[in-house]
Amino acid sequence: MITLAENRFTAEQEQELSEHLDTNLYHRSQDIQRYIVKKYKVSYSRSGLNELLHRLDFTYHKPKPVPGKVDSHLQQLFLRRYRRIRKTMGATDVMLFADAVHPTYNTVASYGWIKKGQEKMLATNSGRQRVNINGVVNIDSLQMTADFSDSINGGSTVRLLEKIDRLYPLANRIHIVLDNAGYYHSHEVRDWLARHKRIKLHYLPPYSPNLNLIERVWKFFNEKVRNNRYYETFLDFENACRNFFRKRTMWTKELRSRLTENFQGLKQPQFQNR
Repeated sequence: MITLAENRFTAEQEQELSEHLDTNLYHRSQDIQRYIVKKYKVSYSRSGLNELLHRLDFTYHKPKPVPGKVDSHLQQLFLRRYRRIRKTMGATDVMLFADAVHPTYNTVASYGWIKKGQEKMLATNSGRQRVNINGVVNIDSLQMTADFSDSINGGSTVRLLEKIDRLYPLANRIHIVLDNAGYYHSHEVRDWLARHKRIKLHYLPPYSPNLNLIERVWKFFNEKVRNNRYYETFLDFENACRNFFRKRTMWTKELRSRLTENFQGLKQPQFQNR
């Protein structure tokens, strides 16, 4: 066995290892040590391995979960269509992003500043009740519109579309970007759209939450309503959800920095579990 003191990696070997780690996700540094021993017959100490990994620009953090069946080619095609629409929009046209969310009545533990050496207790409940919200956000004005219902279906989606239709009476065209949930394709929705020609739905490719900007609103919603917050009753929780939209003008400044059109494209994940 050759030790680090006796032999260091060549530049070519470091490049080869870097490419291997790019496509193979190791949970433990010991597994990388074993791989190096098997592949290169070189033994690194833990501190030596950490030094090597840092030199190769690797850090230890969580991977970002992405849909396993994402089609990056379809996403790029959609983005090209979207940008063409944006360039040709008239002065009164509107661009909206829509999605449904179902926050459950339970406390969501999240990071926070806690005094060193102390534990912070957070009250929770075991409720399985949830609030069903079908919403849209205007990417330019940040106007948010939401519909609360017992369930998200074709009927509740039509009710949301009617709210949108009333909210923008002067718009020549209302564009709505949304996913392929069944209720957005329901016969109730198709029949309603046949009578309201100025509203145009643009369906995202499958497995493309990264292209739906309202997903960022829902993340922000969780931060303001759910994270590290306990509600004594389900009614308290539901009211907090509704108040988020009633106070929407309070969030404009914070949302503006998040709701930009710098879409993050996804590539097919290549990581292997180790």
